[in-house]
Amino acid sequence: MTHEELIIWASGTFLTEKLPTNYNIWTDDQFNEFIESHAWEPFENWDAADIYESIQSLAHDAEYNLIRKLIQLKS
Repeated sequence: MTHEELIIWASGTFLTEKLPTNYNIWTDDQFNEFIESHAWEPFENWDAADIYESIQSLAHDAEYNLIRKLIQLKS
């Protein structure tokens, strides 16, 4: 899985609609508008930047833990 695919996957936890595959070519305004328009109810009063930070954190944690698991399986 690429980093962008992990971000898209993680966005489904915080948004009612996952980020599309072309999210990384959007302007900041387009990106923030999408996040704010699709924020899941518990996050609807959060700033787009805070929601995206949470998405990035989840994607990073998933990637890190997957790599750790794969290393453990190879050992």
